[in-house]
Amino acid sequence: MSTPLDAPLDCAGLTLIEASAGSGKTRAITTLVARLVVERGLELDGLLIVTYTRAATAELKERIRRTLKSTWRAVASPDEGDDQARELVEHWKKTGIDAPVAARRLDLAIHDIDRANIHTIHGICARLLAEFSFECGLPFHCEIAGSLDTCVTRATHDVWQKSAGSFTPGLARYMNDEKVSPESLAEWAAGVPLQPGLEVHGVPKTAPSARASEADWKAALAKVRTLWAAHGESFKSALWQQHILSKASYPQEKSLERLQIIEDALDDGNDDRLWETGRAGRFGRTRLERALLKNRTLPDNPLIDAFERLEVAGERVRSAYADVVRHIRNDILERAKSLRPQLVRQNRRMGYDDLLNELHGALEGRNGMALARGLRERYPVALIDEYQDTDPLQTRIFTRVYDPPLKVPGTPPVLFIVGDPKQSIYWF
Repeated sequence: MSTPLDAPLDCAGLTLIEASAGSGKTRAITTLVARLVVERGLELDGLLIVTYTRAATAELKERIRRTLKSTWRAVASPDEGDDQARELVEHWKKTGIDAPVAARRLDLAIHDIDRANIHTIHGICARLLAEFSFECGLPFHCEIAGSLDTCVTRATHDVWQKSAGSFTPGLARYMNDEKVSPESLAEWAAGVPLQPGLEVHGVPKTAPSARASEADWKAALAKVRTLWAAHGESFKSALWQQHILSKASYPQEKSLERLQIIEDALDDGNDDRLWETGRAGRFGRTRLERALLKNRTLPDNPLIDAFERLEVAGERVRSAYADVVRHIRNDILERAKSLRPQLVRQNRRMGYDDLLNELHGALEGRNGMALARGLRERYPVALIDEYQDTDPLQTRIFTRVYDPPLKVPGTPPVLFIVGDPKQSIYWF
């Protein structure tokens, strides 16, 4: 790990400058910029400077301007400039940098400050895609739209239309109860960053079907209906007349009301009322045994195990339905990922996620090596502020461009990262 004053400026690849909040992250960046201008003779237009927000870009530009001016004055007169400028001048004296050369290069940088490439990560991607649109396989002019909700809406419509025709009545009821609709699915998908390598965990590899689970539940329900006709009254009397259950868990009046709901549903065939989680399970063996009073046992009534089987069968159906929803969501994301490049080129519009995805895709594509070389020739040095806040995709973009094995004629390309590992959102 290096400091801004002793970091080598010609070491190809990545150089880490660790700086905590309040300890001078901006000073680290401005010091590096001044050194690159003077020691490597780079123009500001050849530096790629990345920070986290638009407000930070404006502030960083002004801080770079002030550092260059202060250092230019300190080169001319050691009594001028702030402590940062004096440190730089002293460093250049020790390393044998000629003062007139330093002053001339600083003066040029001061006049070129408006050409400095200081952007957010999305701003940098937009600039690079515009400059290298041919190499990236993009139209020469694309509007930056922020988000492309139409892509997600279209993907959701396509998947829903394909899937809905196979919904069973039970699955349709589950979708309605859980408020799963094209609108809610599109809203969910719009909040998912469609990055390369995105995976939705827990999704079945093949399209799931709930039909077998539904058949088991219907068989279990038919068994309960048959047994209730024969053993329903004895079931009720055995549980409460013999006083075997905790009144706190099974108050008689409330429990009999719940059994009446089950009986009415069994009589009139309205199975929806038996679908509620725990409706049948409350009178199954597992729940009843937990509520037994000391030294009491459950009666020998076949409805106890029948209710248990009905509850378990219902849980399996609900799990199968949840698998169907997860599969639909995954299909929507896959469809949106395949649609986006097509819509970008058709409509000449890109969302913020598209900026990252398109640049990453181009760097990993057939012409990726040539594109990386072109970017490095154009911008031999990159400085990334707040590096701890970059996500894996953003990191892959920069490491791909500034990967040391990629040989480029001229001065070695360098990637400086400035950040605080303790504040890392993703990793460091």
